[in-house]
Amino acid sequence: MRRKLFALLLCMVCIGISAQNLPQKVSMEVAEFDYKKPSAMRQALGLLTAVPSKNGNSSLSVQDKTMQPQMQEAIVQAVSDLPWISISSVGDADYQLRGIFVNLEKTNGSQEAVSVQAQCEILDKRTNKVVAHKLVKSYSVTVESSHVTTQEHRVYAASHLRKAISQFILEALPIKGIVLEKGVEQKNGKIKDNQCYVDLGDGHGLISDMHAYVLKDGKYIGELKLKESMGDEMSAWKITSGSNDIAKALEKGETLIVTSQPKKIKDM
Repeated sequence: MRRKLFALLLCMVCIGISAQNLPQKVSMEVAEFDYKKPSAMRQALGLLTAVPSKNGNSSLSVQDKTMQPQMQEAIVQAVSDLPWISISSVGDADYQLRGIFVNLEKTNGSQEAVSVQAQCEILDKRTNKVVAHKLVKSYSVTVESSHVTTQEHRVYAASHLRKAISQFILEALPIKGIVLEKGVEQKNGKIKDNQCYVDLGDGHGLISDMHAYVLKDGKYIGELKLKESMGDEMSAWKITSGSNDIAKALEKGETLIVTSQPKKIKDM
């Protein structure tokens, strides 16, 4: 009951804050991702790579271009998952998401898996400048089982790619909010002071398990991981680093900014 009342009070606070904090709507063109052929050496080897398994058997990995349309669709879906971005036609967008597939690998044998790598970049078409680039990696779980089909591996890899692309866009075109309150959670009978509430919600395009960063006076002091969205204008986050600094700042009544943009966009 107390938790529901607390959440209600926070929602009332959020109404006056996040309504002004929703991202500005932009449009994005999604270019067709080409497939970059492997090196001449790998072509000479038939694009096959031996992958040893735990039991000593070997699997064979091969480049499989037939999965390209499915992965392209996952990229388009990643953009549509962000409610403040509209997908636009060629020549009529603020930004362009473009890139190439550098790996479309399928492993057969005792260990089956699908691995996808895409070199991505976002172009601001209004200034003709690249605002961010990143090597995005996706994969399916490697299992020694005949019960998981190749299509199921592809579906998992596409789902992972979709989430990773959305995260990349949020890093390049960041959403920003503020820490509303530092909360506590009870685990195994013990109180852990390791979560906080932020005025970001579904309306900002939050992604499950996404990471965000806490700034005080423009300096990074902590990192968060999304626990749950609590509507369009609020969410609960686990504090993964900087808990003490965040608590001290809030006790002093200082404003803490939350952003989806890390210090540096790293390959993932």
